[in-house]
Amino acid sequence: MTNKKLLYCGLAILALSLLIGLFGTIGGIGGSFAALSEAENAGIAAVGNGILIALVASVIGVVGSLIGICLIIVGAVRSSRSFDKE
Repeated sequence: MTNKKLLYCGLAILALSLLIGLFGTIGGIGGSFAALSEAENAGIAAVGNGILIALVASVIGVVGSLIGICLIIVGAVRSSRSFDKE
């Protein structure tokens, strides 16, 4: 993979991961509030599933962002090395 493609791939993965994490968290917390408003007995059982979804989406976003950042760093290092050789 060329350096430019590696940088673009890293940026795309970073952006998509951040959006997945953000929207997943918003959806999970929104689902928790909806379940809380519908539950007669407000407790952890009413909101637990929504909070779990929010946490999983946040973890996916963080892991994907780290992968994207690593690809960006590798692409930048390769670009600087090829630039130094010229």
